[in-house]
Amino acid sequence: SCHDKPGLERKFENGEVLSLHISTQDYLGSMHNENSCTDCHSEIDAETHGKEEPSPLASKRELGVSMRDVCIDCHKKKYKEYGDSVHAALVDQGSDTAPMCADCHNPHTVRSWEVSKQEAAMPCGKCHQEIFKASAKDVHGQAQGDGSKEAAPVCAGCHQAHSVKAASLGTNMMETCLACHKQALQQHKVWLPYTQRHFDAISCAACHAPTAPRRVNLRL
Repeated sequence: SCHDKPGLERKFENGEVLSLHISTQDYLGSMHNENSCTDCHSEIDAETHGKEEPSPLASKRELGVSMRDVCIDCHKKKYKEYGDSVHAALVDQGSDTAPMCADCHNPHTVRSWEVSKQEAAMPCGKCHQEIFKASAKDVHGQAQGDGSKEAAPVCAGCHQAHSVKAASLGTNMMETCLACHKQALQQHKVWLPYTQRHFDAISCAACHAPTAPRRVNLRL
């Protein structure tokens, strides 16, 4: 009854303004519609909330960091995957832009992946704009766009949604490619000497996206 009113907002010490408007209709249509507000906002006292000044916060980012661990209560497995990701590592290093859960999943409107496949892939474009535009023009993006191949991957299909690692780290990326391109190893053996060694040391993108920044991993 309070937060469904447009115009409700909070101002932070750095001048940023956060809208506190939460659409009741959107929330009831979200995956969290059976959760009460205090399940996530445990610091709120229902008796005094809205009647006293909230604790001062410097910025939206500080608010996000303060609520970073809220999701772990229900999403332990996904939170563990995220904790081992490059995104979490950057947050721990003090990054002001690396995403936390709520940066990709609006907690008040989040919907099932099955219901909103394309929409769920969009958050990546907020930070990786140039890559996102380029991917729409490559063979995967074109297949996804024309609907000819339902299995054509979106960002999370290759990089994973929560356990995203550096693309050049180990053989993770190669194994992801081979999960769809099952005949690739055999096809390369026809013309590429020492095929397995190449696959172990050089990521698929080194040849298939030759203008992209990359590195070759050599293990002795």
